[in-house]
Amino acid sequence: SLQVHGTYSQESGALELTLRSGHEPVLEVTRRAVLGAGSVLSLELDAKKPPKAGHTVRVLGCHGLRGQFDRVELNSETLRAVPVYTTEGLSVRLLKR
Repeated sequence: SLQVHGTYSQESGALELTLRSGHEPVLEVTRRAVLGAGSVLSLELDAKKPPKAGHTVRVLGCHGLRGQFDRVELNSETLRAVPVYTTEGLSVRLLKR
């Protein structure tokens, strides 16, 4: 897990994170997270301990989320990531393609 002390802001570009079973949230922000236009979430499944289909994985935990990623990518030919946004962050539900 990664931790940002303070506010996280992303206007464009990609946030690249690895999803590993049992390690949630992947990114913890102690204050607010703000996602702007052009921002992309690029997720990679851990080769040794990936989460399985049907699981919902908490990706971003924060104290107030504004905005959304324009696109969520997952490096898998068998799974897709469906974003679930709340005011406290972002989770992805892993579903079979």
